[in-house]
Parts: sequence; structure tokens; C-alpha cells
Amino acid sequence: MPDLARAETDFMRSVGGTTATVRIGVGSYDCYHWLAPFAAASADRLEGLLLELVVVGDAPVQRLADGTADLVLAPGPAQGSCDAQHLFTDELVLITHPEHRLASRTWIGPESMADENYFTYSRQPSPGFEYERFLRPAGVSPRTITVLEQTGAIAEMVAADFGVSILSKWAMSPWLDSGRLSSVRCGRSGLDLEWAALTRAENNGEAPERHVAEAIVDWLGDRRNV
Repeated sequence: MPDLARAETDFMRSVGGTTATVRIGVGSYDCYHWLAPFAAASADRLEGLLLELVVVGDAPVQRLADGTADLVLAPGPAQGSCDAQHLFTDELVLITHPEHRLASRTWIGPESMADENYFTYSRQPSPGFEYERFLRPAGVSPRTITVLEQTGAIAEMVAADFGVSILSKWAMSPWLDSGRLSSVRCGRSGLDLEWAALTRAENNGEAPERHVAEAIVDWLGDRRNV
């Protein structure tokens, strides 16, 4: 049924000069600061393709399977069957108000979280993220944990000095670049985070979402545009 619905939508789009629609989501994070620059830079290459944004949350592979999304930019290890193209290496960092007591640190250990009000976007810890790699091995839990499912809302709460969080540095770049947030490395060597472009494994190389994924990979390149 998802394939039939998509075929119908693509047919209707073709009447107006659009040959295909590619539904794009971002796993875990509601960050779209990259989308407009990418669309502008890739307009000629993606002529005839309509890009639509969809919400995928913490289950990007499931959203691909049920037809909600055609392409997902996802952080961390993919859970399930899909095709993954590496995008870039990011970092999970502590984000704080610029005047927070930890903001001036070069790096923090997990024990620094014990007295903090902590914001997270997921009720269940995701494999490969900060809880599994940073907090749990040290047996540390923040003083309070508040779940806000939108990472943009978390950024705003942290910017208002209501607490802290550990999030993707790339996803938080609009707030960091504006000076509304500060970032601190987690652990002396940091917590690297790999991003990938995920598409359905059964799609062939000519699928429109594969073309968009390749365009994103080329545009990000060595992260000069990130």
C-alpha cells in the first residue's frame, strides 16, 4: 500500500513537472539548518525532484520500511535492514547556557552530571549514544531527567539555563554559532558520532532517493558546508 500511495502521488506531481517526490527525515533530531543551503546548491542536479520533510523520530529504519520516509539522515548505528551511506563524523557534546558552571571546561567527566537537571529527547536510551557510552559505565545518573521529544525545545530550555543536555554538535550548530549555547567535550577524548544517509535496502541505484542521498554526500563532502 505505501508503494501504491507513492506511485499515485508521484503521478500527480508529474503533471506539474515534478517527476518524483522524496520524503526526507532526520533521525532523533529536528534539525534542518542544512536543508535550504543544500536545496539551493543542488537545484540543477535534483531538477524534477520534490523534497518533502517528514518526522521519523528514533525509528528511522521503521519509517523507511512503512513508506513514511524515503531517505533519513541518521546519527549513530542503524537498527535494522537498510542501505547506509556515510556522511560525516560528528561529536556528542554537553550543551549548556554560556554562563553555566561547566561552560568554561575543556572537557567533563560523567561525574559532572550528578548534580545537573538533564534534558533528553527519548524515554529509552539509544544504543551508541551518551547513556551507553558515557553515563552508564560510570554508574552516574543526573539529578533530574526531563523528556522533551523535540531537540529544538531542549536547546531553547538549555539556552534559558533550565538545565543541560548531551546532543549532536552539528544539530546544535545554529544555537552554538549564535552564542546562545556553549558546548563542552564529554570525556578527554570526546564521543564521536557518525551520521549516515539511510535508504531502503531493496531500492536499486536508480531510485530517486538514492540520487538525493548521493547529492547530500557530495555536498557535505569534507564538511566544509556543515
